[in-house]
Amino acid sequence: MLKRFFKKGSGNALSIVSSYSVGLYFNDTRMSYVLLKLSNGKLSLESYKTIPLEREILVNSKIIEMDALSVSLKQLSSDFYFYTDEVVVSLPQSFVTMEYFNYNPESDESLESEAEFRASKISDLDEINFDYYLFENEEEDISSVHNNVILTVAKNEDIDSRMYLTEISDLNLRYLDVESVARVNAYSFWINQENGHLEEKLIAIYEIGLNNTQVTFAKKGRILYNSEIPIGSHHLLNQIPEYSHLDNAQILTVSRDEFDVHEFETETSDIRKRLAQEIYRSIRVFYSQMNVTDDDVAGIFLTGIGAKNFALNNILQEMTNIEVQVINPVEYVSHSLNRERLHSDSFYLTVAFGLALRGLL
Repeated sequence: MLKRFFKKGSGNALSIVSSYSVGLYFNDTRMSYVLLKLSNGKLSLESYKTIPLEREILVNSKIIEMDALSVSLKQLSSDFYFYTDEVVVSLPQSFVTMEYFNYNPESDESLESEAEFRASKISDLDEINFDYYLFENEEEDISSVHNNVILTVAKNEDIDSRMYLTEISDLNLRYLDVESVARVNAYSFWINQENGHLEEKLIAIYEIGLNNTQVTFAKKGRILYNSEIPIGSHHLLNQIPEYSHLDNAQILTVSRDEFDVHEFETETSDIRKRLAQEIYRSIRVFYSQMNVTDDDVAGIFLTGIGAKNFALNNILQEMTNIEVQVINPVEYVSHSLNRERLHSDSFYLTVAFGLALRGLL
């Protein structure tokens, strides 16, 4: 769990937790929000929405057309503005450098000083924002704690662009949170609610989006490894002539409501196998790079619209011999919304849901 990326010299003026929280996620193709309510200790999903973005508004998650993106955000925020104008906004994993380090709370050196020193080794402090979070100590011997602090570093320009977006859209930025952290938060909620036996286990999360697949390995809520596979639903649809020239709005509709990969087995067989092989390879790379020898992946969890479109469960389970499930954690929150519709839409909402959870902590 990460703290907000504060501007240098700012105070924590937004420390009071609201009973409503909005998570806002956007990438090159779409923008989504999730509105959560916490009342008397009970969490509920109040509303959500996903809208397509025109091409070139963002490129590789960089904001190119700020005014156009603000127009879309104002359109989206009209659905939740009555409840709150504070938002938790996503920061792409590709914008951030993350590392763990050891810190003894009994040390004479302050944690802030240690984090600043380590951040300065990554880049000039005048050019970056950095954050850190000290995990709770579960060991009696403090000196035995390993990698109990996570440090995140991002360029000022990437932080500032998102702060400016919320400002010109008449919203208040509560936190910026890294996408992979939000993703893990979402699954931590699901594990706590539905699968307590996984709390101590190593899990692999694959969010299969339109243009790529985000890979995250985590244990006890801590991110151990992140990577990206350059295959997504757009590559799948491109194998089918009738779907190969759709705009973002059409892709959003087709992917969510109409598409059934089993009707196009011949056209999509190769790309589905490629993604399955890349996922299998990512597990092997994780074990190799992290030097993991005594901890098996307890479960593979798929989310994102590609989790629906690629239909890889059986292929992956046979390939890896690991249980594979399509899980969209937002579906496991209490709500009074249309369940069938939420199920169709939930493939787009995992990161936004994790961001909204962050706003209630």
